[in-house]
Amino acid sequence: MMRAIDKLINALGNRRKPDAPDVTSDNDVPGAGTLPAPADVWHYEFAHLALRIPFFFQPGFCLAALDDPDKAQALVRAALARIAERRGLAREAVDEIGDTIKIHKRPFAAGDCMAMNYIVEMPPPTRDAECYFVALVFRTDDARHYLTLERNASSPASTMLGTWTASGDHFNYGEGPPPDLSAFEAEVARRVRGYAMKKPRAG
Repeated sequence: MMRAIDKLINALGNRRKPDAPDVTSDNDVPGAGTLPAPADVWHYEFAHLALRIPFFFQPGFCLAALDDPDKAQALVRAALARIAERRGLAREAVDEIGDTIKIHKRPFAAGDCMAMNYIVEMPPPTRDAECYFVALVFRTDDARHYLTLERNASSPASTMLGTWTASGDHFNYGEGPPPDLSAFEAEVARRVRGYAMKKPRAG
């Protein structure tokens, strides 16, 4: 019997989808206008932009990569290499940073469907809106969710739970859970299971 993950990969891979944008400037991707200044931007850009593009525009490829540990690391390093080209990040830094980024597979049941949740654990953020974690959630009913746990600009000691849409809109849900893998995993599952949740605010 084909596993749920295999069925989901096949379904996403066969679906007609919009062309992925060619990232040649910050304005080529929906939502890229929120990027901070170029210096030391890799942390923000990786979590808020570099992973978001394949997640929404190449979901079958993204899911297949994330589900294989070796391919997942290749995806991370490819995203970092693209940032390096655009932002002047040293090649040595790509390998060093890549070693610090971890991906955790956390599937869970969401009503009548399964959700494949891949949590990207980032190095600790040092600036507002940088992420502790990013959750890339693929549901077997075709819904997808991209959630971020960010350093809170209003209170750096706390977190902000955010989300991105395929159209490039960023929304905040308000204060998030502690920057702990288990706490974030539980909050993501809670949000996804309650899909008809209150509308987040733009930000």
